[in-house]
Amino acid sequence: MRLFFICLLCAITIGLQAQKKTVIIAKVNGLEKDTAVWGIRGFDETVHPAIEIWQTAKPGSDHMVRFEFQLNHPQELLFYTTHTRAAVFMAPGDVIELSYDAINPDSTMVFSGGGAKSSAVLNQLNKIFATDWNKLDSTTTGNTFAAFYKNVYAKQLAILQQNKKVLPPYFYTYAAASIYAYEFSGLISVPGLLQMVKQKKKSDWLPADYWSYINSVKLDNKWLINPNYIKLLNYSYPALLLDKTRMDKGLYDEPLERGDKLLSIYEIQKEKYKKYPEIMAKALPSAITNVLQNSPDVTKRKELLDDYLENYCKNDKERDELKALYGRLAAVGTGKVPPPFTLKDLYGKDVSLADFKGKVIYIDFWASWCTPCRAQMKEAAPALHKKFEDNKDVVFLYISIDDNANAWKKAIEDDKITGIHLLSDNGAKGRLAQLFNISGVPRYMIIDKQGKVFDNDAPRPSESKTEERIKDALKAS
Repeated sequence: MRLFFICLLCAITIGLQAQKKTVIIAKVNGLEKDTAVWGIRGFDETVHPAIEIWQTAKPGSDHMVRFEFQLNHPQELLFYTTHTRAAVFMAPGDVIELSYDAINPDSTMVFSGGGAKSSAVLNQLNKIFATDWNKLDSTTTGNTFAAFYKNVYAKQLAILQQNKKVLPPYFYTYAAASIYAYEFSGLISVPGLLQMVKQKKKSDWLPADYWSYINSVKLDNKWLINPNYIKLLNYSYPALLLDKTRMDKGLYDEPLERGDKLLSIYEIQKEKYKKYPEIMAKALPSAITNVLQNSPDVTKRKELLDDYLENYCKNDKERDELKALYGRLAAVGTGKVPPPFTLKDLYGKDVSLADFKGKVIYIDFWASWCTPCRAQMKEAAPALHKKFEDNKDVVFLYISIDDNANAWKKAIEDDKITGIHLLSDNGAKGRLAQLFNISGVPRYMIIDKQGKVFDNDAPRPSESKTEERIKDALKAS
């Protein structure tokens, strides 16, 4: 009986703590108070669907803003201004103050209050990655890229261990999982990233010990508090297992449709994690969502979805979300007339999809902060445009899901991106992104002359088959 009351008291204490408001008080000198918009953003991706915290505010004459919100458990958030970004790690009920002098180039973010030490260490870890990343150049190879990730991990781990005695145990575990996940996700991505940026074959960029990573990935339940670790297990690790299978069959450099790849990853996860129910519960919801979102014809995945809902889904909210997602995806499937929309172009003019009736439209959904998006637009898109420069029936339409119009315009100017440019309403949370199910970028789509979806998950500009897909759309119309 005594144990029961102790447990009840603990539950009440945790509940009260979770109900208490969490507060961030930020002061940044040197920014124009009338034009600068400051904000905080965070995603609790340890649950599915993810819970988002997102607030924005303009500072007052004291160059200060205050954000209040609810946390269910300790979580990492991002504080940002037009010139400043800082990670903040907080527990429910924490009140943290952060300050920065934007006028002084040598100024660093100063934290005080609850979560101050964790936040300071987290930013120190992030700075190591950013500093070393800027040392990479055009001579980077698979081996030097892999060495970069290993070196960053060693530096970050050393700092984390040096501060272990003064850090909360929860944060130490969280940070250890995060830097581990960043290292292995980075190592696994090396061939694909270099192939995307530098072309050639993926196998040309394999680090010497690449396939040994398969036996080095840890499956550890205690690290499931970290969303980056969940992403590693949800995509990067099973993608590596799939690539090894394809390498053994001599197919590693052969193209694989994204939808087929994600379906294979989903099946690998079900097999690999069946002895790890907690990992399975974290990984599979996102995996089935990815399969649905990247299927050219989602109706062909209906049986797969039904199997998941019956045998794996344990959450009513998740079940409802998946059913709703299936309905939206079916509405923009191949052969369907996509929902109408009107957006502003670079000059403030209204542009509608209907304006291009009778033409084939290659739509590129992107964002200024998306490195792969901009690499494709800058390095590969010009060559694709040139192939159709004399064909007036082909339109290249760029739709950004940026939240910041200035960042959108600057990226277009910096990268000299030609084409018709539109800005989504309310960014990734806007109506257009919801209608077209743009959960991640880059994403490409082809609309035929009849105004119907020809390919709702089209290949990238850098892929040789993209030209053929556009020609096929011209012939089919």
